Amino acid sequence: MAVRGRLHQFITRMEPAANHETLLLWHRLLGYPVVFVVAPLALATFAGRGKHRWAGIGYAVGMLLLYLSGSILTFTQYAYGSWEFGRNVVFNLMGLLFVLHGVRAIWLWRHPNAPRPTALDRSLRHAFTITLAVMLALAVFKNTPLRVFTVLGLLLWWQDRADWRAGFDRAALYARHARYILASYFYALTVASLVHLRDELGANARWLWPAALGVLAIWIANGAATPGHPWRRRIQPWAVAGVLAIATAFGAYALHEVRRDGLATLPSPPPEAVRRP
Repeated sequence: MAVRGRLHQFITRMEPAANHETLLLWHRLLGYPVVFVVAPLALATFAGRGKHRWAGIGYAVGMLLLYLSGSILTFTQYAYGSWEFGRNVVFNLMGLLFVLHGVRAIWLWRHPNAPRPTALDRSLRHAFTITLAVMLALAVFKNTPLRVFTVLGLLLWWQDRADWRAGFDRAALYARHARYILASYFYALTVASLVHLRDELGANARWLWPAALGVLAIWIANGAATPGHPWRRRIQPWAVAGVLAIATAFGAYALHEVRRDGLATLPSPPPEAVRRP
């Protein structure tokens, strides 16, 4: 009976770990194609109408699944009362809201006679504001990257106010779509950077280089999509090409690490995580 009791306890302890490792493996198997294949394809065909639309749908669905699995992993890796847990929850939620805002914007753009704004748009706006307020509260305590992300989030929030004042006209919606989808993609690159550049970059650089690239890309894309910025429209293809080149190089390096170290041995959770007891 004592042996059976110890065996039951062992199995009980191992089942969550097995489930976690299985989910982590599927998360990575989905994440690499979405971040390094589907998203670059959507970027490369941004003026390609049909091709861009289907690549964009694949990207949006893939990212929603990644946010779901990534959030579950956060709940299994971090102590609920830890600062790291709060940071990851709010970071994941902000990334999810980027995708939802971007998808909603292009849907309204494709349906010019649809009413706008509606309760859905107001709900997304309130969710963004609340998430940003929580991020600001967490950033007060520590962490340079989170403070930078908070400032960038405030800039997006301020631009969001301009979209509402414009009444969600087609120019504002197109710029809004580009802005939020690009923000979601650089969020995804940040997550990949945290996994694959642990030994190559310092902690802050690992978090922030995608954000720096994203600010430049979003600034160009936002100007190119709105009247009055002809030179940004001219350099937009070059900016997209630059982002694609960097994403391709980073993807090749990530693939090299996966082949060298094995998909299941990549670090998770991060060393700074406060593990659940």
